[in-house]
Amino acid sequence: MNSECPVAYTPCDPQMVSETWGFVHPWIESALEYSQDEMCAEDIYRRCEAGAYTMWLLADKERSEPLGCFVTYFADWPRKRILNVLIAAGRSLDLWCSALDMLDMFAAQNGAEEIRFFGRPGLERVMGRHGFYKSYTVMSRDVGRRH
Repeated sequence: MNSECPVAYTPCDPQMVSETWGFVHPWIESALEYSQDEMCAEDIYRRCEAGAYTMWLLADKERSEPLGCFVTYFADWPRKRILNVLIAAGRSLDLWCSALDMLDMFAAQNGAEEIRFFGRPGLERVMGRHGFYKSYTVMSRDVGRRH
């Protein structure tokens, strides 16, 4: 990780999820307001606690103050392993995006070739400044619903 990065990243051990949940829960709920109801905060909690997802805590190094969290998981495709960032929530997004090299190192150490963020359209503009590009447009329709 870049030593000049003003943000500290800490992966949350599955046994510690319950201790940190109180302050990340509002951020996760806020991020889920933009989802398509695929899951709720408790689903994320259970998967982090089980070790299927990794919750990352982000803090301002200088002030030792929480800034946000990531929730990640690996997707194994036949020809590629991808680190998916399911949730990126908190405040001062531009500040903590400066430390994305940590996710890159974590992905490489675990055999992933790509990092994908899921998010609303505004994320494209912010993440584009950090080397990310739009790779898909996802179209959805509820089953049984016709135009």
